[in-house]
Formats: sequence, C-alpha cells, structure tokens
Amino acid sequence: MKYRTLLPVTLAVTLSALATWAFVPPVAVGSTAPPQIIRIETVRETVVFKPLSEFPSKEALESWCQENIAVLMCDDPDKADCDDYAEYLQRKAAEDGYLLSVCPVMDGKVYGVKVTDVPGAHMGNLAMIGNEIYYIEPQPGEYQIVFVTYRD
Repeated sequence: MKYRTLLPVTLAVTLSALATWAFVPPVAVGSTAPPQIIRIETVRETVVFKPLSEFPSKEALESWCQENIAVLMCDDPDKADCDDYAEYLQRKAAEDGYLLSVCPVMDGKVYGVKVTDVPGAHMGNLAMIGNEIYYIEPQPGEYQIVFVTYRD
C-alpha cells in the first residue's frame, strides 16, 4: 500500500501535561512507509513573560520594601555593595511583577534632588507610582523611599 502526502503535516494532540501524541505522515510523496504515532516528551519548561506593572501605591511600595530589602541584603560589604543590591532588587521586583529601575546616584543626588548622604558614585532604584517617581535607597538592613519628581 502506498501513502501519499502532498505536504509534510504533523497533527499533535495534548493528552496530558507530561506528553503529547503526534501523527506523523510519510514525508516523501509515494512512500511505502506507514504513518506513525509517536510520543513527544516535554524536555524543557516554557517561560511566559508577563507585562510588569507599577506599584499601585506608595504604601504598597513601602510594604514590598519591608518584606524584601531586609531579606535580600547581605550585611557583609565584601559580598555585596550598592550596585549589586540595586540590580538584585530590580530582578526581585520583576519576579513579583513590578517595574523597578536601577538608578545611578552622584554625590547623593538624582535629577538634582538630594536622596542620600553617600558621597561620590552610588546606585539605587527608581519606582513609578502614577505620575510620581520615587528613589529607593538600598542600605544594608534598612531602606529609605524619597520622592524625586513628577513624570510630566
């Protein structure tokens, strides 16, 4: 018996979360090989990207900081410093679905607004809430949230 296939087609039906069964027809026109049903195993996890959102309020930002900053920061300056921590805090916010930016600070100022007493180059985070932008100071074991400016 000859099987004819004009186009290579694969019909897949998901039967469970662990495996998919597929009907695989012969690839060549006029092939004598019969169609096969094969099992396809899941070999890697699918990553789904969700859009990040702003913190809904300053109170929500403060609550999130209280929960996360004390847990995430290392008190040993040889293991982490401000830029490491600011980047880590940004990743943690993204995991929780929030938009948080890393922000360079020079001589304690962000956009001309005094946000910290740390001299020279420093790193922190920015959060947007509605039309307001806030700076988060990432110091070991404590945090400070400072209003910086309006978006427009």
